[in-house]
Amino acid sequence: MKEKVIFTMGVLDSVISHHLLIENISASGTDMVRCCVNTATEEEHLAAIEKVKDIYRVSTGNSLKILLDVCIPKDKNRVFVDSDLQIHVGDLILLTKSGSTVSVNASFRIETDANLKEYTKGEEFVLGDDAIRLKMIERLDENTLLCEAIIHDGIVSHKMGISSQRGCFKFTEEEIYNKCLALISKIRPEVVAVSEIESADDIFRIKKAISREKYHPLIMSKIETHAGIININEIISASDSMMFARGCMGVNGGVENLFLAEKRVLKECKNMHIDAYVASNLLKSLGKADAPSRAEVIDLAVLLNMGVTGLIVTDKFSRTPKGITFLNYLDRISSAVSNPLY
Repeated sequence: MKEKVIFTMGVLDSVISHHLLIENISASGTDMVRCCVNTATEEEHLAAIEKVKDIYRVSTGNSLKILLDVCIPKDKNRVFVDSDLQIHVGDLILLTKSGSTVSVNASFRIETDANLKEYTKGEEFVLGDDAIRLKMIERLDENTLLCEAIIHDGIVSHKMGISSQRGCFKFTEEEIYNKCLALISKIRPEVVAVSEIESADDIFRIKKAISREKYHPLIMSKIETHAGIININEIISASDSMMFARGCMGVNGGVENLFLAEKRVLKECKNMHIDAYVASNLLKSLGKADAPSRAEVIDLAVLLNMGVTGLIVTDKFSRTPKGITFLNYLDRISSAVSNPLY
């Protein structure tokens, strides 16, 4: 097995889970763990990382590297409703910039802080984790669109994320510095994975922000949007490594486009000689079953055949005995791909 495997720690996990995580990391042959910045406090993040590093140091005699996965430099725009809305396929939705006073005969009115000025008829919006899809039917003014609910029924909740192939992402300067940069400066991880990268400028911006702390970690750019795919070459050139985040990419770019987007990223990374990692839903059923499904095995074999450099295991079995099961299956699949029987 030549591919690198990076397991994910849980900030609020028990000490037992931390020990199981370290066993899996040691078995993988890597010396790095992923920590995803979440809603836990700064103190909880720092304490958990120090605990995991201490366990690794005692167990192996070596230092553990940290891949800090942060939600910067962008965040999704949001929608705003007074209460949860049950939406059905075919419902007409007035999607409008917050504060707009346009009125039209529609089933529901949903406000958003997204910039709606550039959208054209036929373009789609995704709300939440594909909870609802809206298709633009008509522009009523520069800040108001008439849309139709498509694909499936669902519920729209207050402050649910909204995205599209154009992006619908916004900069979060203060939020970046107040939480993420504060954590980066205190943890000083070897690698920082940054979300929603859509251009080389996004990378330069975060590097400039981090440099204020007199610190220069390696930057792993996460590809999660349509714009990220379109600008993939300039992003690779400005990055130290790449992560294709399939969960967010499936929502933001459409699951039907996921395979070709993944193929494009891996191909360009290989051509430009940069490490390419894939994250999300890798042999996911191991969380509940003793063996992965055939579809998952084929999925992983395709990734290895396309030349993926490494795999980032985001599921909770990262810190259970199933992590060893994952490594065993990966070893078998990797061997079969490298030494084909047929």
